[in-house]
Amino acid sequence: MLTKIDDLKEEPIVGRYYLVPCVRVDRQAGMTGEFPSGMWPVIGPLHDDLDDLDFHPRHWHLDCRFLTASQFDNVTIHGMNEKRVFGMVLCKTGFYGQRGVPIPGIGDRTELVRRRCSRKQIEYPRQRIQGFTTMQERFSDATVRCGRCPHRNLPLMSMPRIEGTDDVICPGHGLRFNLTTGRLVKQSGTASSRWRCDMEIPPVTNAMQGSTRPRPHGATAGDG
Repeated sequence: MLTKIDDLKEEPIVGRYYLVPCVRVDRQAGMTGEFPSGMWPVIGPLHDDLDDLDFHPRHWHLDCRFLTASQFDNVTIHGMNEKRVFGMVLCKTGFYGQRGVPIPGIGDRTELVRRRCSRKQIEYPRQRIQGFTTMQERFSDATVRCGRCPHRNLPLMSMPRIEGTDDVICPGHGLRFNLTTGRLVKQSGTASSRWRCDMEIPPVTNAMQGSTRPRPHGATAGDG
């Protein structure tokens, strides 16, 4: 029987298969961004980041470990390095004039799908997103519960441990936690004026109608 990736207590083994939450994308149903049709692996629940990062579209984060080769190429094809994948979110609702409006062609829920682990978790960029310092302070007394990040409930147990520690980095927004104590480990870093690693707008945001170009994730949140 295959193991659910969310139940795993250690890193998945590259080449093995797991049950992975995926969201169905159907371009024929009207989604006009650059995500091809198919099942896209995600990690964590559907959420917005309006409170900390001034990013209001509801979205999932991609699980880069389970992207197929073609999917991985799709999200890194625009001349960026592999860490660009951290900026890729699959938006369920739109920006600005389309705020709160579901994007046609993006599934309403996740489905467990048998997927091959194609690569190890990519190291989280050292450059922090704007709003990180405020977010980190807000969660300074929070603790990991049931192996999940207290910020947006992303699973942490299958993340790689930082060498010499029992610390992991949340793949969603970069908070660092010690899995033995459950406590947040504070980090320093320079805020990017754009979404992680100077990445451009995630391709899915091209699905928005209108001429106003959407801002990167957290582009207006102050970081101090």
